Amino acid sequence: MKSGHKLLGGLLILIGLLINPVSLSWLFSNDENITSWSLIAAIISIGFIIVLLGVAVYSFPKNVWLSKVGLALVSTVFTITLLISADRFYGALLMPETSQLLFPAYSRAEHNTAEFELDVQINNLGFRGENTSIKKKKKRVLVIGDSFTFGWGVTLEETWVELLGNNYTHVEFLNLGQGGNHPGDYVQVAKKAIPLLKPDVVIVCILDGNDIHQLMRVVEYERGPKVEDEIIFLDEPRNENLKRYLHVLLPHFSVRFQRSNSIQKRWLKDSRNLSWGLSTEQDAKYELLDANIRNEFEHGRLNPSLIYEGLHHPNLFIDATDTSNTLCKKAIIRLQDHLEEIRALADAVEAKTIMVSLPNRPYGFKTELNQLTELGFNVAGCDTLTGNIPTQLALSQTKTTTIYPSIIGDSLFYKYDGHWNANGNRIFAQELIKELDNLPEWKHFLTSSSF
Repeated sequence: MKSGHKLLGGLLILIGLLINPVSLSWLFSNDENITSWSLIAAIISIGFIIVLLGVAVYSFPKNVWLSKVGLALVSTVFTITLLISADRFYGALLMPETSQLLFPAYSRAEHNTAEFELDVQINNLGFRGENTSIKKKKKRVLVIGDSFTFGWGVTLEETWVELLGNNYTHVEFLNLGQGGNHPGDYVQVAKKAIPLLKPDVVIVCILDGNDIHQLMRVVEYERGPKVEDEIIFLDEPRNENLKRYLHVLLPHFSVRFQRSNSIQKRWLKDSRNLSWGLSTEQDAKYELLDANIRNEFEHGRLNPSLIYEGLHHPNLFIDATDTSNTLCKKAIIRLQDHLEEIRALADAVEAKTIMVSLPNRPYGFKTELNQLTELGFNVAGCDTLTGNIPTQLALSQTKTTTIYPSIIGDSLFYKYDGHWNANGNRIFAQELIKELDNLPEWKHFLTSSSF
């Protein structure tokens, strides 16, 4: 009986000694360093208390209450240790290879609007699509772009990237589209993905007007004074802390089994932040928007960036094609630099690079002007503009292959969201396939026996 108490007391003393900032930082901190003094003090205090409990159990074997507390503590530590060991074993031997290229691996997101319902699943490598391996099993094409490439608003099967895969069944198309990205972000994606996935072809997608405008804002920000963003950021919900702690303890289990994220909640938060940052003039303009648009925006069902741009940059689509504008000229040079950098990354793994211009409203789509006007944009005459002129100028001095598929018809875009709907994705895929099949380098790629 006494030896049992000595063993229990010894185990408690050992556990108390192991609970110290040095050992815990080695186990759970990415940089093996805990810098919070309050956390360090808490760890030392807990370890000290457990050591004292172990000494008491060891010295007073007849104290039943101390023995029960000590046994419960040892059992708890043993259970936690078993869970952590199982997590590490699962991560090392059983979990598929993961690399969070764009999003957390295995994450999910859902969103409902008046125009569509969305349930997105991210694969083991951190982008939209079926699970795949880093190692190639057939010819591989990386498609880099923004939300139009990602396929915002449509199912995976309806995205134009997936439709390309259905047409070229012996080729693996990997969708590295991410909402909100611009050509500077495409470079960062390429730096991570190209050396890792070693594609045979890299397709870079440039959205007419939008990408140039975002680069114009980047150049403008770099030239102007560095000021804090107008948007006020709210505190994270309390349950975010719990998720963070679980990820530290069980990183592999927590990544593999994630709850679906609600995009509506995030948009609702962003809409409130945006509303608080409006000037008097912008607030008055906001009040003139259609009541249904304001209702959708205020309930997190309309992309806040649309309202933001309509209020802050109403001439977005005109400015993005005005090649006499100084900011536009600088953005064109910046676009060329970014695309050249991506091509160099592709050349390093002997991959071909193809630039693709994505048609965007309102260029050539007169039926889209009314909806954009309702969102606060000035788009008079935009349907007569050529949205891809800046892209043509950026690539005119390079040898990069560029194609400009066009899409014709009505009901190609969501009315207010603005992205291609399923019909728009389908028609674009058809036109892109025609363009690709006429490229000598694409024909060579398809008929080549090696990958």
